Amino acid sequence: MDTIGISDVGMTECRRQRNQPPPPVGKYKLNADAAFIPETCVDGIGAVFRNDKGEVMVAMALPLETATSPKHA
Repeated sequence: MDTIGISDVGMTECRRQRNQPPPPVGKYKLNADAAFIPETCVDGIGAVFRNDKGEVMVAMALPLETATSPKHA
């Protein structure tokens, strides 16, 4: 499993299986999300690619510096 710029907290989240079906055989599935904390203006994005067995192939998490609201995150 390759990881790119992911924290220990993010890695724990990536390893946890969610109640989402895996993609069809031979395909990959991308799950992405963003977060924004208005009190601190901290925001970031994360993404996980899973194979048809539900295994994490690549995961990433990045801070953002340009968002000023949840719409921008």
